[in-house]
Amino acid sequence: MMVLFLNKADDSLISYISIFIAGIGLYGVTPPAIVLAQRLLPKADSFATSMMLGFTFGLGYIISVLVGVIGDYTDLQSSLSLVIFPTMIGAVISILMVKES
Repeated sequence: MMVLFLNKADDSLISYISIFIAGIGLYGVTPPAIVLAQRLLPKADSFATSMMLGFTFGLGYIISVLVGVIGDYTDLQSSLSLVIFPTMIGAVISILMVKES
């Protein structure tokens, strides 16, 4: 959806829907990650929650600075495109590594 938004970034309904679905996909993974961390640390639920929230928000801040720096030298569309593809590759690799118990 983010690639669709970057290729059609205007005031159209398709652009709004694609960025909305991309946002759901980006922030929708945080609650399952918190639950997984709480399962891994059953006696330290609040510690697991704070570590996961700190990790996800901290990583998001670092990536946003990276996008801004790249965007200063190129344009915003190119900088977001450069960040999307390594993220997609990392997501596919992490999904393939997860084994159900």
